[in-house]
Amino acid sequence: MGPEPRDPTYDGDVAIIIELMAHTHGKALESQNVTIFHGGRVISEWNIPDKWYRLKGLLIPFSALSTDEHIELDIEIPDAESPKKFGGSDDDRKLGIGINRIWVGNINDPANVSSTLNIIGSRYVGTESRKTWDHKHLTGFWKSYITGPKVLDVGFSSYGDPRVVPIMEDAIGVDIDYPGYDGKYLPFGDCSQDAVYSSHCLEHIPDHLGIIQDWHRVTKVGGHIIIAVPSRDLFERRRRPPSSWNTEHLRMYTCASLLAEIEAALAPNTFKIRHLSENDDLFDYNLNPTMPPYGNYEITAVIEKIEAPEWRLVE
Repeated sequence: MGPEPRDPTYDGDVAIIIELMAHTHGKALESQNVTIFHGGRVISEWNIPDKWYRLKGLLIPFSALSTDEHIELDIEIPDAESPKKFGGSDDDRKLGIGINRIWVGNINDPANVSSTLNIIGSRYVGTESRKTWDHKHLTGFWKSYITGPKVLDVGFSSYGDPRVVPIMEDAIGVDIDYPGYDGKYLPFGDCSQDAVYSSHCLEHIPDHLGIIQDWHRVTKVGGHIIIAVPSRDLFERRRRPPSSWNTEHLRMYTCASLLAEIEAALAPNTFKIRHLSENDDLFDYNLNPTMPPYGNYEITAVIEKIEAPEWRLVE
């Protein structure tokens, strides 16, 4: 791969982030191993465990860089296989990896950059969360809204995939089988959590307002509730239920309807909306509504719990 351009006047280490996708095939090929070479030396070995685009990082020291303005990398994929081997088609060409984007940057803080590059692409969270986890880490989203160790990841297990872990290292993953949880009231004390995170779960819940209220109950003042739901206009691509892609979806969301539910559930001046976004990164707008969506298609809202003032809104 390459060559990738770099600034020839810069005399420090260089960081490279590659957004790549593996070609896996169910349990027959659950992941792909990728080995990266620079100057004939192995500089990184990756395991890509799914078909989503993931970010992976490389750190190349200045001493290993050539004197020109290019960086050349070689990639080996030792376990790549063909569709023919898995019975998908008669094509016997081996499938490698897909590379979508590459970022090359100079390093001002080597220790911090090295730590960041080791983290991205390494956490196997739920399916939808996995699409954006690395970007949220790089942009400081997690640092801004998960400000303490006590975190609940509600509905985390991604349909029972045993490899899935909660959103953060110390977070508690809560599903319907969690001890003491009845699907309505979390078995945690009032104001006991730094953050509550839930991805692509709220649309499945009948008593959605009660659930939002309970998430608010267990969150500390100054803590955050992070809610991600599929966008009606991107994922569903229809105005009202039933969903074409998940029959368990009870509601469809726009930014406005998600905010309306939050406002209906929580008392004024007990919360503030700190973040609201609709993510269509890598979304394929060329696919019509009769075809499954591809890419990112979620709405994310962040609610900060605040101390309610003594006064109330005037009627």
